[in-house]
Amino acid sequence: MRKYRLILIDTLILCVVSSVLAVAVNFAVAKLKGEAKKDDPIVIAIIQADATEVEKLVQKGADVTNETDELGRSALMRAAFVNLSAARDEPGQQGVLSNIDAKRVGLVGLLLSHGARRDTRDHDGWTALMWAAWSGLTQVVAKLLESGASPEFADRQGNTALIIAAQRGHAAIVAALLAKGADAAQANHGGHTALAAAKTGLAQCPDQAVGFAAVIAQLTPAQSPAGDSGSR
Repeated sequence: MRKYRLILIDTLILCVVSSVLAVAVNFAVAKLKGEAKKDDPIVIAIIQADATEVEKLVQKGADVTNETDELGRSALMRAAFVNLSAARDEPGQQGVLSNIDAKRVGLVGLLLSHGARRDTRDHDGWTALMWAAWSGLTQVVAKLLESGASPEFADRQGNTALIIAAQRGHAAIVAALLAKGADAAQANHGGHTALAAAKTGLAQCPDQAVGFAAVIAQLTPAQSPAGDSGSR
């Protein structure tokens, strides 16, 4: 009798554990499905660099002018962002980033032509230009600047697109921003200028020395020859 009682207890325990696991699994699956639905079709098309699909969705009424996600990020910001941190100076990875840049610049142009607001800011104060500067998308940065995007905006920490690009070691983007009047002397709330940000970036990523050296050279004020007062 005792033996059967133990078997019954073990069976009940097993049933309870199985039920708990089933609930946990169902909850996890439901959560994943919910997260998968967060990205609307136009964002998915942007990530896939499918310009044809983006055009179709816009024609069907997708709002690229005002609509943002839960973080305040617009379709234009998503097109200007790619998380490929290791692709700055490594030859193989750089080719991947260049290919993405070439595809994304077309999407950015398409979104702008349909009224996307170039200087919309997300909840952290970032614009599409800042995201492109962080991502290293040189062509996208050029396109945004050409469209009139301002390099003067700063995020909640006071970081401008120039400071962001400098800290990431993106020399070509730093050059483009400076050419459009970005203020190299402007500091963030921590008192760090773009030059200081570049030096910090170099210390953190010494393997990216080539890119950071080019950035630092652009941001370092020209020194007058010794004894030259600048007068004639």
